[in-house]
Amino acid sequence: MHTHQTQPYHLLLSVSREALIYFDLCAGQRLFNQEMNQAEVVSMLLGYTPLPFEANPALFQSISAPPNAQSMLRQMLQRNPTARPALKDVSAFMILLLLAAAA
Repeated sequence: MHTHQTQPYHLLLSVSREALIYFDLCAGQRLFNQEMNQAEVVSMLLGYTPLPFEANPALFQSISAPPNAQSMLRQMLQRNPTARPALKDVSAFMILLLLAAAA
């Protein structure tokens, strides 16, 4: 997995947005549930409080396909945008995810 520090910032943000969708698809639940208010989500995103999967690692236990889904999602959800995977790696993951869902 490669990260791109030279990747435009809007693409780095796109990776984290896609991670939320992929998490919904892989885990069958939302990472940020409707009971959370905006202040709670902002606090998590800024690192003041743990993200849901940091506070409850079991959230990732239900994710099994594709094989590297847990690892990829954790990388995609990094708070530091430059630590996120490159968009080309995310695209490859998306293809694997779609193939797994079709099987």
